[in-house]
Amino acid sequence: MIGTEEFNKLVANKMYEVVEEEAKYADIESMIPKLFGSGKSDRASEEYFQISGVRDASAWGGKFVTKKQYPGYTSKVIFQRFANRLEIDPALLEDKQYDVLMQQARDLRNSYDRKKEKMAVNVFSNATSAAFDFQESEEGLSWANSSHTTKVPSVSTSTGFSNTGTSALDPTSLAAARISLMRLRDSMGNLINTRSKLAVVIPITLADTLEEIIGTDRGLYTDEGTINVHKGAYSAIPWILLDDTSTTDWSLVRVDEMKKQLLWFDRLKAQYMAHIDKDTLSNVHSIHGRFGYLFKDWRWGYHNNVA
Repeated sequence: MIGTEEFNKLVANKMYEVVEEEAKYADIESMIPKLFGSGKSDRASEEYFQISGVRDASAWGGKFVTKKQYPGYTSKVIFQRFANRLEIDPALLEDKQYDVLMQQARDLRNSYDRKKEKMAVNVFSNATSAAFDFQESEEGLSWANSSHTTKVPSVSTSTGFSNTGTSALDPTSLAAARISLMRLRDSMGNLINTRSKLAVVIPITLADTLEEIIGTDRGLYTDEGTINVHKGAYSAIPWILLDDTSTTDWSLVRVDEMKKQLLWFDRLKAQYMAHIDKDTLSNVHSIHGRFGYLFKDWRWGYHNNVA
């Protein structure tokens, strides 16, 4: 019977099923798995410590020469809780408006997932800002910065410690960003030799521009039919939420290294709850969870904050 506790439980269970289904087939396409590695935690925070490499091996002089490693910077992620709830008019149940009830369940789940995406996009939309959402960084710098440092003594940071520029996306600036990314140095001052796949993270506004740059076979902006060296060298990662803050900024990333250093934590996966308010007869449905992200190191990307 409508209005009984048993009936309301049945409706709540059905809405829970809809919420779980929405998590699998949501209208919101999550970009988090494409850009972040998956972190694991059962604590209030997680802290990571870096350590330098080892200086080059020495020519043999009759005995081993002991080398020293140096501490790097620490980074810490502190998880936050996000929550939402709906009070559903009892008349919707009385009038058997079940389609509306199920849509409300979907909307509640979407509100949580949408918040996750809006927080995640900040790692690129605020790439040059050290006002972190979840992170504490000993270095104290944004991941895209022209003044990165090292704790290793006697290592020059004049070259290979800047991973940001101001160039608009075109074939020349993409080639320049690739060279700059390849010339980044580790904490010991050594060039980083990697075969990691490259991708360009862009707002939707730049999707056609990038497709032309990396998809044209020959004669890009020329009449000579010259081979396009960008063809097949990069993949495109367009993200519509980036358009909210800039339609011109873009990032070149080492995909594999990015997923090692840029970690997303679903500390507490979304929890769905329902109960009846005895005073108003409203069905109260709520969702909550805890999450956060951090970057352990910055050498996975090169960002252009276009002037």
